[in-house]
Amino acid sequence: MNAKGDARRALRDNAPQTLKFLQFGDGAALRPLIDDWIDRANAYEMADMGGIAIVDVKNEDQEKLLLNQGWYILSTTGLGGSGKGKQEKIVQCLMDVYPADDWQKVLQLAQESQLEFILTDASDTPAVPSKNDNYDNPKSLAGKVAAFLHARFESGESGVSILCCEPFLANGFLLHKTVVALAFAWELDGDFFKWLEEENVFLSTRGFRESALTYYAANEEEAKKPQHHAVLAEGYGLWLVEGFEFPESLTPLKRSGADIRVLQNYGEIASLHESIWQISTLLVAILCDALALESPNAVMGDEDSRAFLAQMMVQEVAPAAISSTKDALEVVASSFERLENAYFGGVDRLKIGPVLAVWKNRLLPLIKACAAKELSCVKLIAASAVLFMELIAANPEEQKELHALSCDMEPSILAYALLSDHELWGEDLRAIPGFEEKLERAITDLQIVGIRAGIRSVVAQEDHL
Repeated sequence: MNAKGDARRALRDNAPQTLKFLQFGDGAALRPLIDDWIDRANAYEMADMGGIAIVDVKNEDQEKLLLNQGWYILSTTGLGGSGKGKQEKIVQCLMDVYPADDWQKVLQLAQESQLEFILTDASDTPAVPSKNDNYDNPKSLAGKVAAFLHARFESGESGVSILCCEPFLANGFLLHKTVVALAFAWELDGDFFKWLEEENVFLSTRGFRESALTYYAANEEEAKKPQHHAVLAEGYGLWLVEGFEFPESLTPLKRSGADIRVLQNYGEIASLHESIWQISTLLVAILCDALALESPNAVMGDEDSRAFLAQMMVQEVAPAAISSTKDALEVVASSFERLENAYFGGVDRLKIGPVLAVWKNRLLPLIKACAAKELSCVKLIAASAVLFMELIAANPEEQKELHALSCDMEPSILAYALLSDHELWGEDLRAIPGFEEKLERAITDLQIVGIRAGIRSVVAQEDHL
């Protein structure tokens, strides 16, 4: 191994020595997000929080993680001034990786007295039990957690916090109910049920951080070696946890800078984060394509684009999205910070079907909400006009949904044709008060002065439906 590789391996000497957590799975919430924050806590808080990952080894990437005993390179990107941007580090909070099929070895960990919490992100493992699930050889996530907790109960150890990180709401609630159901099916003893309910807590959580596997290597041959296993992630990170009180086991992470928010209205806020992020990334793609910028990152450095995005989010999206202005503005601010610290690939052509689906499911409800609340939505409608014009102009030979339309049509005819397409939308959008008139006006501006000048104009415009 070269000198750089020897230096990286030497870092293992500073790795944590105390087993505080287990991970079931190797999903995106664990590898680039929670691992990183636990590593920071170990560095800044001297927390000595070590973990072991229980992984179903099904592909080459998981094999490399296993061979590396859990350590990997983390590289994050970022453009903003939040301090969460670019970094490169060796993540070493994982003390080891166990293959999930070595179940008896996994069960021995149930006797670890200092174990405090279990993290799950096993998106590639069945969440609910199957007919093949049994106590001695569980296959589903619920089966593994149920069997492990029962082994811990029998060893006389205390309960743990189970933080579920799969990318869907109520993941902790679902896992809890399924574990209880399996325990009944396996006819486990009654004292276990009491211990399960009194000493353990299942929490629903949602992590936000995009990532991708990559390899740091000089050539293709080196890339095959496990020491080049790496994760590229955005500089932004957020972890929402359902509950009333902050879990004590996560306090070192919070103190070392992790953005962890415990919320009573977790489901509503998590959904809002997901929705606004989809809207944000769609708008970045639209502006990048429409203004012929070299990359989506360039949108955040473009003065006109930033002003347009910021005003639309604060003045229109936030008030329409949720009744609590404070919560909405916090989500919008997080989304904007995330855009500044995100990484994007190359500029892809806008795909008509998926893009229209996002517009219909995310932006259209906001336009309707603005109409119902008599709020201004000129920027939302201007963004919609830019989107429609770009889609009409793009790939005409591949068009199905917008095949009969042209950017050169009269604005009134084009607006009518777009909004009255019942087959496309499932309804006549002309029924939304003020929508047709504002869309026609936005299309007129785009045709006469162009997209950039049109954006500048609407930034300065105040209007009401």
